[in-house]
Amino acid sequence: TDKSFGKEKEMTMNKSLIFEGIFQQSINAQLVIDSLSKRIIRVNKVAEKIFGYIQKDLIGEKFTNFIASESDDTFKRNVFTLQSFITVNGEELSLEMFLIDISKYENDVILVTIQDVNDRIETERKLRNTLKKMRLLSTTDGLTNINNRRSMMKKINYELVRLERNKEPFALVLCDVDNFKAINDAHGHDAGDFILQEIAKLMFNTVRKQDTVGRWGGDEFLLLLPQTTLSGGFK
Repeated sequence: TDKSFGKEKEMTMNKSLIFEGIFQQSINAQLVIDSLSKRIIRVNKVAEKIFGYIQKDLIGEKFTNFIASESDDTFKRNVFTLQSFITVNGEELSLEMFLIDISKYENDVILVTIQDVNDRIETERKLRNTLKKMRLLSTTDGLTNINNRRSMMKKINYELVRLERNKEPFALVLCDVDNFKAINDAHGHDAGDFILQEIAKLMFNTVRKQDTVGRWGGDEFLLLLPQTTLSGGFK
């Protein structure tokens, strides 16, 4: 019995040493808190760095003192939650948190793992903005900022489907700028670009809200008029 007790005690000590090594060497902030009082029992160096406190200022404090707003999700186990934490300077940081019971190693305690996801959030925001700009560039004419030929083709195909399904007519109006080549030859391409931009603005501000204006190419513009008959297009 003494031998088995000694072996069990040794195994428990070995588990604790293994846990301590992993705890201190983790690349994430880690804290051990009491499951009942929610007071901090242990912290690693990364936690000190993120919060800006030294170990003695954290140990014994309620974990919730460092959370900006406690919610029902704050102490959910085995799920990642996004929490707003307060640093020593009063700054709020959005950090990802994961809680797990580690009673196998220590009694009635919770291991809190925290990782800084602010860089990831910023990267994701930049990626969303980049994708938004790319989508806009793929459908917008770079000179006039109205729909380009590709976008107009997509909208025309959509209207063709509506025509086939609901028998709703639509009209297309193709127009160009009179004597545009002469303007370019006499005043230069900058003047020609300016005229195209102004005509695009004029057309965009003249049509109905449901209508679409696009640059078809060169000095050609295309108007797409949904729910419009041929005679309505001439008007």
